[in-house]
Amino acid sequence: MLRRLLLLSSTPLLFASAAAAQPCQDPLALQLRQDALPANPAGQQNVAVIAGICPGDKAAAVFDIGVLPKPLEVLEGGILMAGPLGSQPMTVRMEIYDGVTFLPNGQAVMGPLVYQDLFANSFTPNALNLVNITGFGTTVTSDKLVVAFTIVTNPNEVFPGLGCTFGYTANFASDTQLPPSSPCATPSFRNLIFDPGQGGWWDITQFTIGGTPWCGVAFNGSWIIRACVKLPTGANSGTGDDVQLATAAGTTDPSALAKTANAGDFLQLGMQSAGGTFVAGFLLMDFYATAGPVPIGFAPGFRLANTPVVLGPGNMLPTFAQGFPIPPGLEGITVMVQGAVLDLGAQNGLYGTTDAHVILIQ
Repeated sequence: MLRRLLLLSSTPLLFASAAAAQPCQDPLALQLRQDALPANPAGQQNVAVIAGICPGDKAAAVFDIGVLPKPLEVLEGGILMAGPLGSQPMTVRMEIYDGVTFLPNGQAVMGPLVYQDLFANSFTPNALNLVNITGFGTTVTSDKLVVAFTIVTNPNEVFPGLGCTFGYTANFASDTQLPPSSPCATPSFRNLIFDPGQGGWWDITQFTIGGTPWCGVAFNGSWIIRACVKLPTGANSGTGDDVQLATAAGTTDPSALAKTANAGDFLQLGMQSAGGTFVAGFLLMDFYATAGPVPIGFAPGFRLANTPVVLGPGNMLPTFAQGFPIPPGLEGITVMVQGAVLDLGAQNGLYGTTDAHVILIQ
């Protein structure tokens, strides 16, 4: 039970390498995150230890996935544990929920529980700890994915033997760099807390202890929780013609159908006809709310629902032919890109399209 309004404590973490903290073992998987840390943290990162999380308490992140085709398979989940050097490992369980709704008072009503660890995992402080559930067949079909973690044991007590009374020196962490008692800067309905003594799950922005808001005093920012998901086979497929799309944002495989990006990242686009069937084509682009719904294509083989932005025509190139920086203010927007050719040599005698790629701006 969250017994005290323990103040935030800032902790600088040093990641030895990006590879050591890199989620998503599948290069075609989509990494979901809402914290401000890089996708693959490296070097020093400043975070805040949430000292008042006690055994039995849970933290959860809500990811908008409405725009993505379903069912969406969950491959991995992860959370950052933080504390001073020499902190001891904690035991933690992961849960996955298919959706969540909220009552007016901020209490969260979870959707179906689709995965739960049978045994607790030993999690290392000052590391992004991952649980790989590839092959378990864990899928979600709603417009929100919820990834939750429960503290089972934590030996890092401020005063050994006094348990939760005075909190813990190492614990779950948030991405805030704000000092204690700063105004709450946590996004609503994205970060959850489970307190068994106060009726279960709550949106952190409306959660209180003894009438005192928790956000701003004992929490701020966002949980550092990640998820790796994979689109269903055949999702966003085009006409099957000899035309291929490549998109780059961050370190994701250019052939991946879904990827994430942040403001300031350079989005690169390119298309080719690997077999030499076509020599010129168009790039089509459209924008959707990541919260959904899934776009319904305006014609067979097209995945874009609206009148798209057209880039081209241009010659096919095996390397990236178009690119631009992602401007600020597009968080929560998903860009969909698809390549097309107008050619009598297409299978339908009129046009051919690539698979569509989606870029979630976080």
